Amino acid sequence: MMSSRKAWHHLILGDEYSASQARYLASQVKGRISMIIRNVSVLMVAILFAGCGGGGGSGVGSTPPPGGNNPPPPPDPNLTALLVPPDSEEAFTSHVKKGLALWSGVGTDGELSEVTALVANTVDVGGTNDATNTPNAPALPSTDSPGSASAESFSRTNLQVQGVDEQDWAKFSGTHLYIASDDRIDVLSTSNDPAATTKIGSLNVGEDSYMQGMYLLAADGESPPLLAAISTLSSHSGWNDGWAQPWGWQQGKTVIHLFDISTPQDGNVLAQLTLDGYAIHSRRIGDFLYLVTRHTPALKGLIPHATEATEVASNQQIIDASDIEDLLPQMTASGESPRNLVTADSCFLPETAADEVSYPTLVTLTAVDLRDPDDVSSICMADNIDGIHVSLDAVYLTSSEGFFGDVVTIAAAGVAEFSNQSRTIVHKFKLTDMGPAYRGSGVVPGTFQNDPSYLMGEHEGVLAIVTSGSWDGDHRLTLLRESATEAYRLEETGHLPNDLNPSPIGKPGERIYASRIIRDRAYIVTFRIIDPVYVIDLSDPTSPRTLGELEIPGYSAYLHPVSDDLLLGIGKDAIVDNGTAWYQALNLRLFDVSDPTRPFNVSEVKIGLRGTDSTLLYDPHALLYLPDVESDVHRFAIPVSLHGADQQRDSGAHPSTWFSWSSTGLHLFEIDAGANPSLTTSGVVDSDDVVDCWLGSDRAFINGSAVHYVHDGRVVSADWQQPHITQDTVLRQEQHYCSLLD
Repeated sequence: MMSSRKAWHHLILGDEYSASQARYLASQVKGRISMIIRNVSVLMVAILFAGCGGGGGSGVGSTPPPGGNNPPPPPDPNLTALLVPPDSEEAFTSHVKKGLALWSGVGTDGELSEVTALVANTVDVGGTNDATNTPNAPALPSTDSPGSASAESFSRTNLQVQGVDEQDWAKFSGTHLYIASDDRIDVLSTSNDPAATTKIGSLNVGEDSYMQGMYLLAADGESPPLLAAISTLSSHSGWNDGWAQPWGWQQGKTVIHLFDISTPQDGNVLAQLTLDGYAIHSRRIGDFLYLVTRHTPALKGLIPHATEATEVASNQQIIDASDIEDLLPQMTASGESPRNLVTADSCFLPETAADEVSYPTLVTLTAVDLRDPDDVSSICMADNIDGIHVSLDAVYLTSSEGFFGDVVTIAAAGVAEFSNQSRTIVHKFKLTDMGPAYRGSGVVPGTFQNDPSYLMGEHEGVLAIVTSGSWDGDHRLTLLRESATEAYRLEETGHLPNDLNPSPIGKPGERIYASRIIRDRAYIVTFRIIDPVYVIDLSDPTSPRTLGELEIPGYSAYLHPVSDDLLLGIGKDAIVDNGTAWYQALNLRLFDVSDPTRPFNVSEVKIGLRGTDSTLLYDPHALLYLPDVESDVHRFAIPVSLHGADQQRDSGAHPSTWFSWSSTGLHLFEIDAGANPSLTTSGVVDSDDVVDCWLGSDRAFINGSAVHYVHDGRVVSADWQQPHITQDTVLRQEQHYCSLLD
């Protein structure tokens, strides 16, 4: 499936793609577009228009940027975002019932118009701390610095925060590959000499399941190695009815299968947990799985958006007759009767619940001890969320209100009104010995312009968050931490731009293309015509400041820390013509940030011509990265759809000229991170595709010198030193993502 990050990138940043990729995008996003744009159709049109820019939707727009680039004002101090525990079970049921009533057509004209405004205000874009307080968790690195990574012979899933594992559809244990499809997990044994894989079995997760991702736990003492598989029952519609519509979140079931993989091909099921709600995020820290689910109570006979008087009256009767057991999500463990996943007194409500219309949807954060799956603890909130960031000891959930500018309200007469700047609400949950605990909420101006997780980062209890007040600027970095004087409050300690450092983040008209927050430093890439890479100092939470910036052609869409002094950027070149920047070759750059006031480009590699693309630009899990901290030689690889390999650029050709597809493969690279840093190519593991095959789900892993490239239902293996000699293992005959070139 195409990642929401890529679809968001195309819609928001105005990227271009081939006809075959466009068909794939249409087929995969159809029915799931609300995952990417949680908004009404009129705002969808606005998104597409804003993303296309000049040149008929190719490149970045040539329209002159709006005047000025002033940061948005701070949020209205009278608007609060606190969550509070309900005064009683009756208060909780009253809140949820009120939401169900309003969203099902029971209410005054004014209340129903507010419900319409909630839909128009919701947007969907779609991991260095102290030691964890999670019980029984192993010792973990305290930073996400690459220097803290242990020296291993094999690669794992690429992570934002070291020690915070992320779900993915392919996982590698060093000896076995686990590759998920909709209803099964294929198990492959791997060898190094020669580099090869062999399918040895499959683990079943159910015919009606849709796999969300997996986690691996190594054996620990007498505890066996485990595989945790997260799936959603595919018989339910999930997001299809719209992110901002609560009715799309009914009937959802999330299933966790826990396999003992001591004998990988057998995969004995140790436990199975079924939770009400759709899984929207998850992370693993040590032995603990943290799962975020979203659930709307399903009352039998309730009619969404009723308009007829008889339907409205029936809805009111059904809601009035419901009780607490009808409203709370439930959980079923293997062989047990269903029980409530969360209690009413641990389900927090918005502080302003009595005065504002809100969603009847419950977002639950659940902690599961994978070594003891009977140990489950949950906390919930009656609110909408659209982003997550997880540090080693806290989970941050975010909710955006407004859409890059003013908040839309719908008057009773049906007229759209604009008032109050858009804002993002941040909720912090501490990971404690007793499970997740709510610590407080805060508000920052603006909304996310890219992947929310990578626009946030925590260091020593301070969260840095990057938001934008408009499509083309007004970027703001805000620092939040728990208030020392007010309970349940995240207070702002500082922001950028500020009075001492008034320079904006980005030039006028530039959007955020990449960001990486590492300990007390932030790197932000903005782009419209050139690519400024900003280096920002966060060491003083009360006064963040820009230390330096580097302007280069093109842009970086992904940033990866190599060492304290080196940063890898991967993106595209661009040629500017009449105010439009036309994307060109894939570009890899190695930045020296040892002097943060004077960052510079040490080395770069260009791949292909216009049309060349990589999954990594939209999905960080596509990166294979294996550092060697002893030799300072780091190996990494990315999947690439190469265009123009056998073609020459005509000096007189327009920069919009698209070059034909040449090949698809895994491109190998090495970084010398020593005294004389350099970036070099090491060859290509060719997929041998005969047609243009979209690489949206490609993954790769390495063990010693053996490289395993997972691509379109196959695993292509090769030796790092001889990548042209390959061995294939076919997992399925049909190729879901390939299509003939036009």
